[in-house]
Amino acid sequence: MLETLREMGPKSVLDVGCGEGSLLECLARCDDALPIELLAGIDISFDTVESASESILTTAELQQLDGRWRPLEVTLLHGTFPLSKF
Repeated sequence: MLETLREMGPKSVLDVGCGEGSLLECLARCDDALPIELLAGIDISFDTVESASESILTTAELQQLDGRWRPLEVTLLHGTFPLSKF
């Protein structure tokens, strides 16, 4: 997946069903080959979103200390949304 994202070069990624945020945490450590500036995740479980928030915050703080080369905004959402309207 990382190789595909590097080829596409997105500025933002939305992870639907982000769980504990493993993918988002990995992407928060991106380098110049993957210029992401906005990460967003949504999950139905409050506990997993809370866990994701903690791990991603830790990773983002470490990236700031290491001199992250561009700003990164991370948004995590808890909830559900209708799949369709009639």
